[in-house]
Amino acid sequence: PAAARPRSSCPHCGREILSGESNCPGCGKTISITHLQEPSVKPADKVSEPPAPGQPEPEAQPAPAQAAAPPIDDKHCPKCGKDALEGKSFCPFCGARLLRKPATSAAVTVEEIESPSVVPLDPQILGISLGALILASLTIVVHLAAHKFWIAAMPALVALGLAGFALVKNQLHGPGRIKLISALAIVLALVSLLSGFAGLILFILAGTAAGLLGLFLFLQHKFGRNVALSIVVICAFAFLIVFGFFLEKIAGFFLKRPASEEARWNLVVFSQAQTIYYTHNRMFATSFEDLGYELRNQKYYAYFLGPDKVYQPKDKTFKLPPNIEPYAGDSGYKFCAVGQLDDDPTLDVWCIEPMTPPFHEINDLER
Repeated sequence: PAAARPRSSCPHCGREILSGESNCPGCGKTISITHLQEPSVKPADKVSEPPAPGQPEPEAQPAPAQAAAPPIDDKHCPKCGKDALEGKSFCPFCGARLLRKPATSAAVTVEEIESPSVVPLDPQILGISLGALILASLTIVVHLAAHKFWIAAMPALVALGLAGFALVKNQLHGPGRIKLISALAIVLALVSLLSGFAGLILFILAGTAAGLLGLFLFLQHKFGRNVALSIVVICAFAFLIVFGFFLEKIAGFFLKRPASEEARWNLVVFSQAQTIYYTHNRMFATSFEDLGYELRNQKYYAYFLGPDKVYQPKDKTFKLPPNIEPYAGDSGYKFCAVGQLDDDPTLDVWCIEPMTPPFHEINDLER
């Protein structure tokens, strides 16, 4: 029968033909004897023949067993096998990066990407932490020089510890949620730094240096190194000139507050003592001895109850400026504090009279 004859396929259209046919029934082209003698299928791909009548059908061969997929393990590093702890992005032992599926299913696929043995650092955290570390260290040095270490430098000490913790955590565990810690260290260092005049000056200089560095990098990218360096040097000299011009006013601002507090405090205490004396004697005291008044915390001002009734500070001597006439009589008084807050000849004068608060007779910083 025709089904028992060997089969072949047309080399032109691929249709199966029986051996002995010279023309393809599909495309009609002539088939050479060589093609007719080639087997239509490879032995491995041989199509099974239907069984002869009366013969049992052959048993179906089972499909070859496929290798079972390795079990998913979300608790160990696929590179070193150590406990990588669920939820981490990097293995803390070998530094391999662990890619995980979203936490919508219980199973977590752990994949490995080739990475260096050193855990990669987050550059933002590294920069903020190093900045906080340097700023806190400079702040502590400033307060040590100003002899205000234990009060004003405490935030800087806390900032120093936070910055160090952020650096260590960044090194051991790779990127993590520690930017807030680094930013807090910066804020604490700034709070501690701005608590004094020297800290403010250092902060201004550091901020200007950072700004000039950023300007230099920008100009270098646009115009080249030489042009950028020239512009930055000119800007630095201009800043120093302007900064020197305002330095005296900045220093006066920081000196004015404690000096003014001293003057007003002593004037108010003197006025209260005079009020008590008047209540008992129906007259005001005309001298410090009669009043029993003694100055305390005297550092910036000399205190006049008259031209020859004066308390001078230990390291300075002040004279009354023109048109300032302190006095003490039975019916009233004018008690004056005379000091100097800058290097010009103008003096700073605060006065007080009965039933009045202290008033600024002459402002040294405005003349």
